Amino acid sequence: ILFGWRFRFLIFLFNKSCQFSTHYTEEVRKLKALHTNSMIANQVNAYIQSHIYEKLSTTRIADALGFSNSYVCSEFKKATGTTITKHLTTCKINEAKYLLERGEYSATEISDMLQFSSVTYFCNTFKKYSGMTPLEWKNKQEAI
Repeated sequence: ILFGWRFRFLIFLFNKSCQFSTHYTEEVRKLKALHTNSMIANQVNAYIQSHIYEKLSTTRIADALGFSNSYVCSEFKKATGTTITKHLTTCKINEAKYLLERGEYSATEISDMLQFSSVTYFCNTFKKYSGMTPLEWKNKQEAI
């Protein structure tokens, strides 16, 4: 009887853990989702989120979705008001912020992980999109 109780309790904890994990994953997906009714824009965003650590281009994204580059770029801009390139960069900078917050990686490592052409380009882009360097951003987050 005692073994049965412990076993049921472990199953209960496992189920709660799975529910939390599923809920957390869904919440993250919602935060990363575009708020548009455009199927193309949502597909582009999903592709970017799924391949954030790869070297991406509008041509590669369009090819993966099975549409022409000009069509995908035009539809995305129409639906979101921004270009795919700007959206991709914003997503990469947001991912860089997350990685910096974790404190496990340097700017050089993050630049490499996110496929920026150089750490200098990464730092300049980070500052352009967030108003501060990666180190300044990390220090600000640690102070909070």
